[in-house]
Amino acid sequence: MKLSLTILLVIITIYSCDSDKQLSGDAGNILPSNMFEYSDNIEPRWVSFENITGSKGMGGMENNGAKGHACDSITAGSTKRLLYMQGPGVINRIWITIIDRSPEMLRSLIINIYWDNEEKPAVSVPFGDFFGIGLGKTAVYENILFSNPEGRSFNSFIQMPFKKAAKIEIVNQSEKDL
Repeated sequence: MKLSLTILLVIITIYSCDSDKQLSGDAGNILPSNMFEYSDNIEPRWVSFENITGSKGMGGMENNGAKGHACDSITAGSTKRLLYMQGPGVINRIWITIIDRSPEMLRSLIINIYWDNEEKPAVSVPFGDFFGIGLGKTAVYENILFSNPEGRSFNSFIQMPFKKAAKIEIVNQSEKDL
């Protein structure tokens, strides 16, 4: 039986876009000193499968201006890039849903997060562990950093700042296509 995977990804990042500032490699000049405060030097971005770089105005291009690529599949043994951004920013939210939430799949999907063009991921963890489902049984829960409000979606609200670049990938180490 062939399983289909639906991954819905919404990553909202705050990305610098003040053209008057010169980037000297110091993101501290652009990002607010307190990430919880608003700054005129930042602009929100939304990333999905049709716009993994968060380029302004590039979402909704696949369906005549409407969101047309909200989900995608990951074949067994492959890697899917979810985000690739250059420049300083902060990831504020990750929202992913997957159709196969079995303990096997939650352990077989690996999230790799890379900062500042590094080749080795700073974060490399099973999908379920990252979202607080380490024992493989999903449950409805909410806390300040994570939520699974209806038992089907996985949300992270951990603010993840980066100076030069950010990249997020999911590796399907299972033998099932999703």
